[in-house]
Amino acid sequence: MTSLQKKLLSFTCLAGLTVPLAAAQALAQEQQVEITPDEQASEDRIIVTGSRIRRSDFDAPTPVTSFGTADIEAAGTTELSEILLEIPGVTSAVNGSNSQGGVQRAGLDTVDLRNLGSNRTLTLIDGRRAVSNRANINTISLSTIPNGFIERIEVSTGGASAVYGSDAISGVVNIITETDFEGLELDVRGEINSRGDNERYRIRGRAGSEFGDGRGYALFAASFDDRAGLQFDDRDIFTLGADFDYQNGINEFNTITGDRPASEITSADFIDNDNDIPGGLFVNNNNQDDDEFFFDPVTGELRNDFNINENGRNFRIGDTVLIPRERLSIAGKLSYELADNIEAFGQVIFNNLDTVSLREPEEIDENDEFVFVPDISDPFTLTTVSAGEIPLDNPFALQFPEIVAAADAVDNGIDFDREFTELGQERNENNRKTIRSAFGLRGEIFDDWAWEISYGYGRYMQDQTRFNDIDIVALRQALDAEEVDGVIQCADPDARAAGCVPINLFGLNSITPEAADWIRADLDLNATIQQHTVQAFMTGDLFELPAGPVGFAVGGEFRNDKQDLSGNTLSQRGGVSASPVPNFGGSISVFEGFVETSIPVVADQPLFHSLTVDGSLRVAHYDIDNVGTVVSYTAGLQWEPVQDIRFRGQYSRAQRAPDLAELFSPPRGDFDNVTDICNGVTETSAGTDESDLQIVADNCRADPGIAQFFIDNPGGTFETEEDNIAGPNSGNLDLFEETADTFTVGVILTPSFVPGFRLSVDYYNIDISDAIQSLSGEQILEQCFADPGDRSANQFCGDIIRDGEGQLNQVVNRQINLNSLKTSGIDAQIFYDFEIPSVPGDFDFRFNYNHVFENADSFTNEITGITTTEDIVGIIDFDSFDDRFRATFGWSVGEFRVRWRTSYFGNTIDDAGRLADFREDFAEDPTIETPLFLFNEAELYHDIYIAYDLEVGGQDLRIYGGVNDIFDNGAPFYPSEGDAEAGGTDNFDDNYRFQGTSFYLGARLRF
Repeated sequence: MTSLQKKLLSFTCLAGLTVPLAAAQALAQEQQVEITPDEQASEDRIIVTGSRIRRSDFDAPTPVTSFGTADIEAAGTTELSEILLEIPGVTSAVNGSNSQGGVQRAGLDTVDLRNLGSNRTLTLIDGRRAVSNRANINTISLSTIPNGFIERIEVSTGGASAVYGSDAISGVVNIITETDFEGLELDVRGEINSRGDNERYRIRGRAGSEFGDGRGYALFAASFDDRAGLQFDDRDIFTLGADFDYQNGINEFNTITGDRPASEITSADFIDNDNDIPGGLFVNNNNQDDDEFFFDPVTGELRNDFNINENGRNFRIGDTVLIPRERLSIAGKLSYELADNIEAFGQVIFNNLDTVSLREPEEIDENDEFVFVPDISDPFTLTTVSAGEIPLDNPFALQFPEIVAAADAVDNGIDFDREFTELGQERNENNRKTIRSAFGLRGEIFDDWAWEISYGYGRYMQDQTRFNDIDIVALRQALDAEEVDGVIQCADPDARAAGCVPINLFGLNSITPEAADWIRADLDLNATIQQHTVQAFMTGDLFELPAGPVGFAVGGEFRNDKQDLSGNTLSQRGGVSASPVPNFGGSISVFEGFVETSIPVVADQPLFHSLTVDGSLRVAHYDIDNVGTVVSYTAGLQWEPVQDIRFRGQYSRAQRAPDLAELFSPPRGDFDNVTDICNGVTETSAGTDESDLQIVADNCRADPGIAQFFIDNPGGTFETEEDNIAGPNSGNLDLFEETADTFTVGVILTPSFVPGFRLSVDYYNIDISDAIQSLSGEQILEQCFADPGDRSANQFCGDIIRDGEGQLNQVVNRQINLNSLKTSGIDAQIFYDFEIPSVPGDFDFRFNYNHVFENADSFTNEITGITTTEDIVGIIDFDSFDDRFRATFGWSVGEFRVRWRTSYFGNTIDDAGRLADFREDFAEDPTIETPLFLFNEAELYHDIYIAYDLEVGGQDLRIYGGVNDIFDNGAPFYPSEGDAEAGGTDNFDDNYRFQGTSFYLGARLRF
């Protein structure tokens, strides 16, 4: 059976099984109920996300899931990104638990549809574009929009570039603002974890009213919330030093006495310490011999019996795990009917976001390499710098002759590993301000044609400061010290003139405040993004056919995005214990025009209750040289054989143009572990350790540095000295657009004999070609050294820099259009509102399910023609689940309501390579242990929300509260070091709810 046949069989079985079960449940009911207005196919026609044509809210050409204000309140969280996780096809791309290490993403909350990247999910506000909240990727943080300003959120999971333009490859999140709230509402909410931490507080209010005899409407909303966050010492799991290995079929953990079988120990025995300790470790860096000198962390005594398990440092201590955050959001909107069928409108949304995250004090050794830009006016020329060894004649070193003697016996300087505790913890402060506004006119002409013209302006501003990094250049100067007339000073006169203070690395608290100030690097970064949009469209009925009116929409849009990013000199120059960020800026403009139509072909005929053809076309012209004019389009079909069943299908051609950072960013400093393809080459070898290709060996020997190596070492073997090299990320002006072909087909059942019931099942398939990504260092090396042609014209060879001895210095990870991305799966939704005989009140059931068939990333080597494909379905390290669902069950009676929610995360594996290795080993020896953390069982989380309405002093008061993660499942333990791929430095994977049980209580007063 082919893959496609299997997919279609799964789709048919799911639909075929669900319908009879639902029907059987309905027939068992003794009493039928009326369908609620929210679920009824409305006769009113509105614009639904995924289309510009006015339709009934039931008549969406692609799958659309909607969340109203009641759903948002009952979700148990104040984060919109977490609320959207109700949809199993949605993952949280950036949130408070995974953004702590990111320069650009701290405190943001974004979503990712289909696990294709948040930059391929388009987020709109009232159907309009919004300015990005990150300077290195085009994405919208949902935390910038106050909840009280929102009427509902609609998510359309399908290619929509023909309707909305670039970025709408995997779908659209449309935040629709409130239009008819009247009165005054105040809401306070508090939350705390069962362990007494991660407190969250929120206060919000809104006021809305008509004015001018009903011709105008005004709404104001504001919200402030404060999240305390989590630090390393808030959970035992966060600081557990777990180093896991699977050796010879046995699961082992590192302990105080070395690796021991997991079956013989408990987590109390785990240890995973670091060499970089306060006071310093000296002489034989990383050899762990008896001649490694260190200062006892308790007594300060100099010793030479260092043992990393006993005397090393737990590098997790000091980390922020969940970033503390303060957020203020203010929004207002105004509309006024200027004349019959002409209305002016405007809205402004402001958000201020402050975050602070901490890490342990910086630590380095003499060999650590850091990216350095000698001339910041030329950020494309990078090199590296290290602190280097402490000179043997350093005056501070001479105070410890035993260290100098031991170092002199093995080297010309003193190796060191040290945590620079005296500088204090690394601290990252971010202030982000976002303003989004839209103003325009709208109305109706020709009785039933709606039109709108609007101008939008957005501005994002980020101010970031990173405190207490180390200036490696200044450290080198401070280590090069001399003693003159009893005074220890920096040896370099220019450094002395600049204020250099000699530094003493020997001993606890040996670095003076003045020396700490000399090497301290505080890095400032400022980013500004501006967006201007002008949009106009009309929608209405062209004419009437026997089957109904032909819907039509036509419009155009202009958009300009501009970005400027700048930092202080140290931030640009690098040579510090953080990656340099070069100044850069750029601008992208695009003109677009679109048309859309919906044609009713047949209606009220046998087997054709209705048949509708949908189509749309968008032509966009970018001022990006390699993009130019692109065309997006969709074609769809909706067929109702009878009133209770509707089939829908759509094919879409969608594009995503490269964003500002992908185009204009110079190399941004970073480091990667890269295996050199030339490692092992000799003067006569026909290949290398990494390749059997003769051409690889020949090209390696042709490199000037490697050629010099053989001149200096006749008959030798070229060997790589360091795998961790500079791997800066870089934009690319040669980029062009990604292209996606999206196909969806589904069925919707609304059986009239089961009032209140609706089921939809949709199959989707998304295939993205020319995906913009960067290759790994190994792939770039192969693209260059396996080329049999003129390598001077090979773009990848220009991104590889070797030194005069042939050693890799850096490999630039440039954005390129080479990969393809594919994903396919099934979405299913059930909505059921019902009553139970003899039980008071109304009940509702919601079920959202996603099954993924494929989520693959393919790369074709242009030199060898070989395509490699990695399918990440069900691999937790790639945030992928085969199966996910979210089910809610609600009961409302009188003033009381309760909702129970269950979230399911399916079985996963840790890594496909580990699984393949285990199967091979198991085939040879069935007695071996199953590797720990390779197979991950499914997780279920349960939440409850309860609310009660009452009247106080003639005003409506709602008291509400709930419990999230009722049974305290938390996050599965994943060791941060060793053979397990998933998890982070804090021993959990952020796909799961690592915080545990939390309780919240709130009150909403409405006047």
